Amino acid sequence: MVDLGGVRQVVTQSKSKIVGIASASGQLLWSIPFKTEFDQNIVTPVLYKDLLIFSGINQGVFAVRLAHTGEKWSPQTVWQNHDVSMYMNSPVVAGESLFGFSHLKKGQIFCLDARSGVTQWTGPPRGGDNAAMLASSSTLFALTSDAQLLVARPTTKGLGEIRKYEVADSPTWAHPLVLSDGVLIKDAKTIARWSVNR
Repeated sequence: MVDLGGVRQVVTQSKSKIVGIASASGQLLWSIPFKTEFDQNIVTPVLYKDLLIFSGINQGVFAVRLAHTGEKWSPQTVWQNHDVSMYMNSPVVAGESLFGFSHLKKGQIFCLDARSGVTQWTGPPRGGDNAAMLASSSTLFALTSDAQLLVARPTTKGLGEIRKYEVADSPTWAHPLVLSDGVLIKDAKTIARWSVNR
């Protein structure tokens, strides 16, 4: 859900398009043709200021700005980056940076400048199939599908890994839930609350 051009709208990917739909009326406001391999458009769009950021398997990462005149909406591409691309991961914005997990090079965390799309850094390759990511103003949490929970303080220079924890003995595809004093982790068999010792 975003507020753009004075209109609250739902922005999402469908099987063959990216769409903006007025939340009050359900009216289709705009669309962008968008097809990926296997017709699997999974990545949740991200809003950075007035830019909508998208990705899909082998489609790179790109940002659009909506031009709006009367009833006419026109999505205009502002930047594109083909260094990284996302399959299942939905990126997060922290400050002026976009952090995500690329499926390229067998999985790696990356950082882009959200304003320009320029690659700031990419992490080591072979990071796994996917990572669910959450970010606060100073901390990045990445839960890989093989149950590794990474806690980092990333900057535009690097990841700044603090700790890595093994949090389950079966796959972890669901997003973690960060609490004030711990984290909830759902794996294939259980849900567990991990506490934080201070």
